[in-house]
Amino acid sequence: METKTGQSHIFFFPYLSQGHIIPVIDMAKLFASKGIKTTIVSTPHNLSLFSKTIERSKLSGLEIGVLAIKFPAVEVGLPEGCESAHMVEGYEDLQKFLKATTMLEQPLEKLIKEHRPNCLVADIFFPWTTDVAARFGIPRLVFHGTNFISLSVSQ
Repeated sequence: METKTGQSHIFFFPYLSQGHIIPVIDMAKLFASKGIKTTIVSTPHNLSLFSKTIERSKLSGLEIGVLAIKFPAVEVGLPEGCESAHMVEGYEDLQKFLKATTMLEQPLEKLIKEHRPNCLVADIFFPWTTDVAARFGIPRLVFHGTNFISLSVSQ
């Protein structure tokens, strides 16, 4: 999983909800503390929620970054800026939100093509990322928050 410079680079792509994003940030920081370049891919709204944490991590010497991916809220009939699951009200809007998450495939592919990570750690709610990673010949690891927390506690 090494890049041309000999350093591994992992993309982390959490589900768009704080309950998923927070443990992914912790995991990305853990990998970065081991010398692995990490990049968290999320929407502008969600990135703004944890940008200070990332900046503090960078200041402490970790190679951790973020990349924004536009969330197609308006395209599916949601209000502009509705980029997190906790912002959704009602079943109908939840269906729109879930549809919008599937529309992130092409923008994610573009970022992978541009940045060439060696691995993609994607949320369990993004099953389509398995195909994306396969197209680039990189492994896709599944992030499942409940499992991550239980594994962290047992070690």
